[in-house]
Amino acid sequence: MDKLRILSVLLCIGLALTIQAQPISLQAGRMKSIKRDGHTIQKLRENVHFEQSGSNVYCDEAEYDPISENLHGSGNVRIINPDGAIVTGRILDYNNANHNARVSGNVKLVDGSMELRTPW
Repeated sequence: MDKLRILSVLLCIGLALTIQAQPISLQAGRMKSIKRDGHTIQKLRENVHFEQSGSNVYCDEAEYDPISENLHGSGNVRIINPDGAIVTGRILDYNNANHNARVSGNVKLVDGSMELRTPW
């Protein structure tokens, strides 16, 4: 339980320090705009990637809502921070407006010689 708390704190601090308010620039092998709940969202597949202030974020698939600035990604989630810390997992929920990211599903944080893992 202590490792989970440490992981959560480190992830939040790391992302808060490295991600600043910027428009999100998404890249993917395939992108498509679809209508949902009365507005257009972006559906992305194949090597989804975006960068914010030096942090690179990757996943297999994602949906991005430009109105709420919410991005939900899944599959091989990876966040690589400029300081070398790497977070991996299965699911990513990211909000570009408030710079919060949550990774879940077999989360692993590698920072230098330290490695933390969770099954959640």
